[in-house]
Amino acid sequence: MYGQTLGWFDYVVIAISLLGSLYVGVYFSKRQTDTKNYFKASGKIPSWAVGMSILATLISSITFLAYPGEGFKSNWILLVQAIMIVIVLSGLVWIVVPLYRKVIGISAYEWFERRFGVFARFYSSFAFTLTHFSKMGTVFFLMGLALTSMTGVNTYLIIWIIGFAVIYITLKGGIEAVIWLDVIQGFMLIAGGLLTLGVLFYLVDGGPIAIISKAMEHNKISFAPYDWDFTKLTFIVMVFNGIFYGIQKYGTDQTIVQRYLTAQNDRGAIKASLMGVWLSLPVW
Repeated sequence: MYGQTLGWFDYVVIAISLLGSLYVGVYFSKRQTDTKNYFKASGKIPSWAVGMSILATLISSITFLAYPGEGFKSNWILLVQAIMIVIVLSGLVWIVVPLYRKVIGISAYEWFERRFGVFARFYSSFAFTLTHFSKMGTVFFLMGLALTSMTGVNTYLIIWIIGFAVIYITLKGGIEAVIWLDVIQGFMLIAGGLLTLGVLFYLVDGGPIAIISKAMEHNKISFAPYDWDFTKLTFIVMVFNGIFYGIQKYGTDQTIVQRYLTAQNDRGAIKASLMGVWLSLPVW
């Protein structure tokens, strides 16, 4: 059974956040005068903002809810994927980012058509659409369950409200509105995580040392198992998962590739990509 656990001030914060996000969409809608600005912000976004946007794109309610749950239940095995992504992308972005900025207009799949033919473009873009529709369903549902447990509001009503807000902001404000909202959310994710960590350390008797000692005693801060069983969530499986996920996400995923195009130059786009992936690791 779900119960209300928030106070009036919490509801004020939620309302301000929602209305503020809608205002950002309306504000940037005035600048959407052509396709180049709508999809690429005319290549005028500073690299640090693009980097924070990439961070916010990689972090979702799945990360915020499921990863800690898995870490508490077992250990830090999911973090192996993130470590491999950082390793792979630290080398890959120097090739991929300048390539896309040079050969495409808006979509990564334009390059696939030139390189492999029209079927490759249709297949990859269709697969991208299906993947993200299924992912969005999971993300929205987890978010809805979390808010329902705190507010008592129906899960599906929450999904409808947030879904409408996201669609409105994106359609009206274009990529520029999305990126600057990502910047705000990225800073909130980092600040909120650090604040929560500090509170948890303070509340537990013995503080951080006691928490870490207890975790190590029960093998929570571990990447085990290390065997070669590919049917289980092992270290080796997560290494391969991280390698291929990193290549797919940064090399073919339109949500990331489109952000490369919003930076002011190639150097700024590379810097933003490295910033986004390096910040993601400690957050994960």
